[in-house]
Amino acid sequence: NPGRYYSVHSGITVDFDSTKILEASVNWIKGTFISNTQIGLDFYDGNNTVLEKATSSNNFDEGYNNLTFNVNYSKKYTQDNHYLKLNIDYAPHTNKYDNSFQTTYLKSEMPQATTGRHNIQELSNTTYTARLDYSKPLGKNSLYEIGWKGSHFYIDNARSNDTLGGNTWVNDNGSSNDFQYTQHVEAAYLTFASKIHKFEYKLGLRTEYTYTKAFQKTNTETTEKNYLHLFPTAFLSYNLNAINVLRGSFSARIARPNDHDVNAFRIYEDAFTYYEGNPNLKPERSNIIEIGHSYKNKLFTTLGLSDSRDVITWI
Repeated sequence: NPGRYYSVHSGITVDFDSTKILEASVNWIKGTFISNTQIGLDFYDGNNTVLEKATSSNNFDEGYNNLTFNVNYSKKYTQDNHYLKLNIDYAPHTNKYDNSFQTTYLKSEMPQATTGRHNIQELSNTTYTARLDYSKPLGKNSLYEIGWKGSHFYIDNARSNDTLGGNTWVNDNGSSNDFQYTQHVEAAYLTFASKIHKFEYKLGLRTEYTYTKAFQKTNTETTEKNYLHLFPTAFLSYNLNAINVLRGSFSARIARPNDHDVNAFRIYEDAFTYYEGNPNLKPERSNIIEIGHSYKNKLFTTLGLSDSRDVITWI
């Protein structure tokens, strides 16, 4: 079925003078998404004999209401690449899901049976983010940048599941849950770039502190983690001549599990499919090395090696 949404975007820009600009904006979007699906499944044995037939009716109804506020300030100094930037975001979002799955089974020599699952989910998440960047040239061919970023994310996911017993819907306390998740990250970085004749380089170091807390209200289980990581980066290039350039780079990256990844309670997508997360997941770390060549800045050749640990994937 077609979904509908309404959105409003508004903003204001203030030029204090030619060097200082303040921008503020607000985005709002509210809408619904509805999906009705009919699924027919036949189960066979090794002799291609039908063991069971199942017909499912899946109904998905989502309503969402999202707001995003942004404030951005920038100051440019007299030198090129000499600036100060401040960015602040605030984003409260809410979603409500009303899903139902009803399946009729027909087995040989057995009466027809019907099962059903109905869940209502109310989800709210709020994100706060602030970032400060400062860049200044050093001499003619060098530049350093320093910055900080802080982010705070909180989600409250209340889910009520019912199962069909005969003709009556019964609350399933075992899979109903109120899941709350908090993630706080503080990051700081420093980079330095310079050029010496035909050789150019950029070196950087970023440090990040992360705190996470996952709380399962149903079984009162709390999982807390905090860790500090360092991420070095290096980018090198050498101009062999006017048309050939050699390049090399190293970077360290991190991918943190999101709230779905760490929510251990089952979330059903239809009568035969559910997923559940793992609250003990570690962040995924990757080290990436690349070397390359460019010809006339049009033809590029690159070789890369990526090594990842504690990889996060669905099974």
